[in-house]
Amino acid sequence: MLLFLGDYRDSLDQGLLGHWRAGTLVLAQEHETRGRSLLAGEIAGLDRDVLRTFYGGDDV
Repeated sequence: MLLFLGDYRDSLDQGLLGHWRAGTLVLAQEHETRGRSLLAGEIAGLDRDVLRTFYGGDDV
């Protein structure tokens, strides 16, 4: 799942860049996408042991 979140973050960043290059980027869209990207990146960067401790299981 953590790899998926990293890929998702990269996909959001690429989409944002594509809209910026095309000149179709709206400020509200940029803020929302950057927020999603940052959150996905932070979650993907978490240590699995920290997640396991937080959720109390081995299924992380």
